[in-house]
Amino acid sequence: MEWHESVDAWFNFLRIERNRSAKTIESYSHDLALLLDFAKGRSLETPDAFSPVDAQAFLLEVNRQYAGRTHARILSAIKGFFTFLCEEDELPENPFSQHRGPRFNHPLPSVFTDEEIRAVLGVIDLSEARGVRDHAMIVLMYSTGLRVSELVGLKTTDLDFHRNVVFCIGKRQKMRYIPFGTVARHELEAYLTNQRPGFVARFPDCPFLFPGRTGKPFTRQGVWKLISGYARAAGLQRALSPHKLRHSFATVILENGGDVRSVQAMLGHADLSTTQMYTHVLTKDLVKTHAAHHPRAK
Repeated sequence: MEWHESVDAWFNFLRIERNRSAKTIESYSHDLALLLDFAKGRSLETPDAFSPVDAQAFLLEVNRQYAGRTHARILSAIKGFFTFLCEEDELPENPFSQHRGPRFNHPLPSVFTDEEIRAVLGVIDLSEARGVRDHAMIVLMYSTGLRVSELVGLKTTDLDFHRNVVFCIGKRQKMRYIPFGTVARHELEAYLTNQRPGFVARFPDCPFLFPGRTGKPFTRQGVWKLISGYARAAGLQRALSPHKLRHSFATVILENGGDVRSVQAMLGHADLSTTQMYTHVLTKDLVKTHAAHHPRAK
């Protein structure tokens, strides 16, 4: 992926899934411009060409020009950008992972309780086909921790109801199976049998689990809008997004006794520090962990 394409993808992620303000993104844009100028000067044509040595040189240059909170903000933005690329499987590791800026107080990520998720699901009108689809979509995301980009790309053939797992192919063709519980299974089976045929009536060859109006995949923006809309209707005081559903999925399992390594495997993190354990966690162990610790698995 080219530099500008990567930056655009990150900004879209911040705008859509993190609900960052235009002012924040403008500030990050300035920080990323410094990085792009540095990369151009070193003939680093793509992000994966950027090494830890380049990271050290870049920070030395930044240190000569900026100080205090500005320096910390630049480092935070750059690390966030590369972390995003790692989580999207565009990079194997973050070249800035060993660099830490000054410590300032930062708010913790928002986590939604199972009761809050139930409240969101409770406002969806299940008498309408669209409501059944949306309900199944949110239940699946909360039951699996899927990235929104993975959700919209799912095909009907990616669901394995025999083992209660969904097959997911991430970027760079990285594959994983993610367990889902009985609640999600019943939701999906009902949707596939009763509502989805109506959505694909004009597009009989459409393979996608959640098709849009034209038979193409649902968009990230579309998923974000429907989730945030239902959250407002439920009276939640905080904004709910696909990313926060993913974070809540991981948190609720850990809070109920699940182990970190299994959660990391289900989330499909690409961090080098977690790569080794992926080979040791079998699908049956993930199913067991999910079934024992997720409140909607039973």
